[in-house]
Amino acid sequence: MSPSQRSALMKRTNIKSGSSPKKKSLAAGTFVRNARGGKRPRSQRLILCAGFILCVFALFFWLGGYVQDAHDSDESILKSKLEDFHNIAVEMKAGANEKENKMTATIEQVVEYLTSLARMPIAELQQALDSSAKDIFELSQLELGLCPQRIYNWLPPQPSDEAAKLFRNRNQPQGNKSPVPLLWYEHLSKAGGTSFCTLAETNMDRSEVPRYYCMPSTETDPDARVGLWTNERLAAYMQEGTKRIVSNEWNPFDPIRFDLNNHHPDNNNSPDIRNAQLVFVTTIRSPLNRLLSAYKFWGITHGPKKTPTLTQWLHRRHTQSRNAGIPDNCVACHVGRYNFATWKFSNGTMPFPEPSSSLFHDGNKESVIPPNTINYEGAGDEYGWKKPFEDAIRALSKFDLVIPLEVVWKDSRPLEDVLGWTTLKEVHVVPSGKIVDTDALDKLSQDQYDVLWDANRLDFVVHAWSKAVYMARMNCGTEGWGL
Repeated sequence: MSPSQRSALMKRTNIKSGSSPKKKSLAAGTFVRNARGGKRPRSQRLILCAGFILCVFALFFWLGGYVQDAHDSDESILKSKLEDFHNIAVEMKAGANEKENKMTATIEQVVEYLTSLARMPIAELQQALDSSAKDIFELSQLELGLCPQRIYNWLPPQPSDEAAKLFRNRNQPQGNKSPVPLLWYEHLSKAGGTSFCTLAETNMDRSEVPRYYCMPSTETDPDARVGLWTNERLAAYMQEGTKRIVSNEWNPFDPIRFDLNNHHPDNNNSPDIRNAQLVFVTTIRSPLNRLLSAYKFWGITHGPKKTPTLTQWLHRRHTQSRNAGIPDNCVACHVGRYNFATWKFSNGTMPFPEPSSSLFHDGNKESVIPPNTINYEGAGDEYGWKKPFEDAIRALSKFDLVIPLEVVWKDSRPLEDVLGWTTLKEVHVVPSGKIVDTDALDKLSQDQYDVLWDANRLDFVVHAWSKAVYMARMNCGTEGWGL
């Protein structure tokens, strides 16, 4: 194609498209400038701006969703952690309860354990109870104020504090239907009962304490024998008067007293009984020290003109005990019994076997200490001692406070924690005669001591166990007395 022909063709093409070569060139030039960074048209700028805004919003919503997911995730993690902490706390509490449950045993487990001890050969039992030997009750540690780290087969669960709390708060304003509390003191003769009553007089209002050694009285009898009362009579006495302590010395403890605290809507009890609460307290003493003290008081101070020897007094008292009825109105008929505490807390069911036949072949049988005639070590129970011993342990396990005389003045805190008594200066009072510190190990010959130890083995188990329980509830609790 010639140059003239190409020129003509270009002209025709430009005319047909309706655009001039100049404008086409300008448009092309403009595109080139924009591609190189020149300014975009307004419409493009608007489109790009809208796109940018949309991207920002999309990013915002995406980030928001991520943050929410993260927040939800964090909240879920936190919730999971809290649940973990809760589960750990529950496990720790369960562990603590399990530890406490391991520290204490059921009453029946305690009964079984102590019965197994009573069946030991005498030499083994003495070693087991000796705090310087086998020391099964950990007395050597407890006496130092320590809590032994051993599972206890002998520590019963602590009784409810309901009645004791009512007693402590008895002089505060109460509702009209609030139960009336009463301290039932089971007086083990020659085991600190007069001193305990003196403490009551010091820490309670005068109107609350019966005048005659804390024993309820009638117009004709200073000792109305509260141990022989029915629960109905006792509840009425509580409701109608101001006395808040009673003492039962001469009769054995009847476990029917526990029924006053076992309220239940289905019980057909009178309103008075349903409105009564008892706090059970006793004091206990080393068996042979108590026995010697009884001999000095009833055999010497208040005995016949011709003072009997210990062996004579024991034989005569044993005869009197075998002939006495239970329950009875006799005064001091049973204070010379062997295993006197076991007899007392078994409701008087502990048997008193006949004396050894060998004594009848002795021209002067009263010259020999009456020996033990019960076979405790056999598998059977031909003498009937096992159930009374078990019943005594069950009863003592339910007492709010069993106070060993040898320990109480070293730490009298339980008297405050349980009874609310705060004036606790050491008290040692006897009804008459001189105050004498009776130590059987010093006063008796070795032969006499050995015979009497064997004859009172059940009470030795009860006494050592009571000391251990008293101190364990002081040393092993978290706050105040008790676990």
